[in-house]
Amino acid sequence: MKRSTLALGALLSLLSYTASAQADHVNQVGHIGSKALEGRWDLTVDRGDKMVPSWLEVHHSGLKNLVGHFVGDGGSARPISQVFFNDGKVNFTIPAQWEPTDQSMTLEATLKDDVLTGTIVSPMGKKWTFTGVRAPRLIPQ
Repeated sequence: MKRSTLALGALLSLLSYTASAQADHVNQVGHIGSKALEGRWDLTVDRGDKMVPSWLEVHHSGLKNLVGHFVGDGGSARPISQVFFNDGKVNFTIPAQWEPTDQSMTLEATLKDDVLTGTIVSPMGKKWTFTGVRAPRLIPQ
């Protein structure tokens, strides 16, 4: 009886250590790399005839997924179900909302020196370039 209790205790300790090590690995590999992208971004989109503001927010969901919200130059904050970020490259898609098409909006960008630069392709196929900088920190009063 004592032997089985000791064996069970050792097994539980090993399983606990393994789970903890895996979580640390996810945090070290996935979380730290994506920290550079997390937060709120003010985007300036060049629509050819005018510059328009947009907004992006990215944060973690669970251990390793990035999610967020995007606001174009008109409309509401649209949820982003998954933001992909690897080696300084970011991309995501958002389904059309009011546009008469089945195409999604896509955003592709590069993060370098804390500045996002990239392109947005609208659901109607229009392509615009943008630059993004970190939004000022909002401090509740």
